[in-house]
Amino acid sequence: MADARARGAKVVVIDPMMTPAAALADEWIPIRPGTDLALGLCFWNLLINEFELYDADFMKAKTNGPYLVGPDELYVRDPETNKPLIWDTAAGKARPFNEVAPADSALFGEYEVNGVKARPAFSLLAEHLKQYSPEYVSPITTVPVDTIRRVCRDFGEAAQVGSTIKIKGVELPHRPAVCLSGRGPTAHRHSMHAVFCLEGLNAIIGNLNVPGGTLGFAPYYKKRWGVTEDADGFALSCNSTYFHFGAMDTYPAREPKKPGWYTLLDLCPVATYSDNFYPMMLALPPEERKKFGLDYDIDVFIATHSNPAVYISPHEMTEALKNVKFFLYFATEMNESAELADVVLPNSHWTERYDPIANPPFKFEAVGDHEWYWFFRRPMIDPPPGVQHWCDTMIELADRAGFLPDVNMLYNILNELNDSPQQLELDKRYSYVEMCDAVLQNRYGVSVDWYEKNQTQVFTEPKDIEEAFPGPFVPGRYHVYFEYWKRVKPDLDKVVADLGIQDVWDTDGYTPLLTWKPCPAFEPKNGYDLFAINYKVACHTFSHSYTNPLELEIGHTYPWIYRVPIHTSTAAKHGIKDGDKIWIESEFGYRVEGTAHITEGIHPECVGTSGFGGRLTRGAKTGRKVSPNWNTLVGQRLDLMDKMNSSLDGCVRVKIYKA
Repeated sequence: MADARARGAKVVVIDPMMTPAAALADEWIPIRPGTDLALGLCFWNLLINEFELYDADFMKAKTNGPYLVGPDELYVRDPETNKPLIWDTAAGKARPFNEVAPADSALFGEYEVNGVKARPAFSLLAEHLKQYSPEYVSPITTVPVDTIRRVCRDFGEAAQVGSTIKIKGVELPHRPAVCLSGRGPTAHRHSMHAVFCLEGLNAIIGNLNVPGGTLGFAPYYKKRWGVTEDADGFALSCNSTYFHFGAMDTYPAREPKKPGWYTLLDLCPVATYSDNFYPMMLALPPEERKKFGLDYDIDVFIATHSNPAVYISPHEMTEALKNVKFFLYFATEMNESAELADVVLPNSHWTERYDPIANPPFKFEAVGDHEWYWFFRRPMIDPPPGVQHWCDTMIELADRAGFLPDVNMLYNILNELNDSPQQLELDKRYSYVEMCDAVLQNRYGVSVDWYEKNQTQVFTEPKDIEEAFPGPFVPGRYHVYFEYWKRVKPDLDKVVADLGIQDVWDTDGYTPLLTWKPCPAFEPKNGYDLFAINYKVACHTFSHSYTNPLELEIGHTYPWIYRVPIHTSTAAKHGIKDGDKIWIESEFGYRVEGTAHITEGIHPECVGTSGFGGRLTRGAKTGRKVSPNWNTLVGQRLDLMDKMNSSLDGCVRVKIYKA
């Protein structure tokens, strides 16, 4: 980031905490937690309605902005083809979207179509956004009106809408402005709207996967995968059609139904995942769980590369795991989950093992003018005797239990190995490396032996320009109007009503236009006048790195990592001095202890906790209770979760006092 600034880039960080990124930026703008969506919608409003700094050509050609919408908030469709209609300004009539040239697609106006009044989705969007003026949003966010206008105008002008650049002889759109959202906006009850809003700012200026713009993970590898287009003209990612790497696609909406899994994914038809629900369902008594259609208990719980004992609320999760009859844990260290497990099996450390496909390439391969890189992690040291990759242990268990053929069959299906030279034999037991080798050869034409022979962890291939910057080349449109949310809502409402959970499962987020709503903790409550926020730090990853003495040593050199940042004015109001031992008590009755760090680098309404401190394991020689644990302040609370995608609201009201 510092290098980019030296080259002339301007960086603005909007965050309640002055993070390292904010410290390296041109400007840090502290914002009240949970109000990112309001600010983002204000930016949309200014760019479209006031500054007119949006990419109209992109809206017409690559979004559903021109799609005609009727009084029911759904697309007006062609009676013969059922395709969404666009008003063709050249023909003076509505025609199916695929028959209208982008330049002739109307973004504004009202038309009589199929006997109803119809308006382009973009017109409805522009009108809806007018309520989010800087004067309305400023008191919500605490960001001054002049600052909102200035930063938004700078962003829109920097995008240079309409400009092009020539790379390798190919002329491409040039949009040197990007909005990146991090974990903060996703950690709220209305996070689905927030993420689509903030990332959607990039669509407003037309910068998706083009030079200067936001470069996502690679949607186009000519040899194997690419984006396709559905009957309504929308882009379908290669995740659902090729990779199946775990997360679901948000579009198209899936059929809502009575849940079959503890993740309640069947009640989240547009979510990419809903894993945060499972700890809560696990903690519920069986009679309460049945209200969600879950009429079974978890008999066997297997975990690896995670620490489920400390999810959301460590104390409540500990009790929840007692409901499991058998808990198998693959461990590289003694942590909270290992101490609770019935059986602990050693798992090789990443420095000790082969991981031919350590990460899904579609998700971890970035767009941009660099080579393709296919990563193969090779061991640096040998594991202790008897220790192996957890996948090899699971393969052995499948073999002993008699369902190894099912494992091989599913592996062939998910990795598209059927009818190829690399197809696995169903009755043969392979090692994990052998199974991954089949995929490497099938997808990229290189084997594990190639990496070993060349003593490398990376195989590279050149990209062509369509792969490097696929934005103008891949088919399909993007959503700025979420008609499919509206369309799936009646079916979801029926399932929710049939289950009788309307009182705890709201569906008001399924609206076609992004809308800001306050978090449950937006207003102070009964003396709980502050927000407890949580932020990431570079020296720690999740919970497992808190037992590494080298990382702890780094952390102790920065007072804002293990201490509790409190604004100078807030500390003075509460009579707290730097270095004081304090209690942070949440509105839900939980409290954690910490050491005050008085600073100007935090929003005055907040106190901070970093990473995943406060480890509770007694088996760790280092890191135990090294800093406050934010999860402990929340508890298992369904009312704080976004029912669209299971995000837990990070807005927690607390009060502080000396210990």
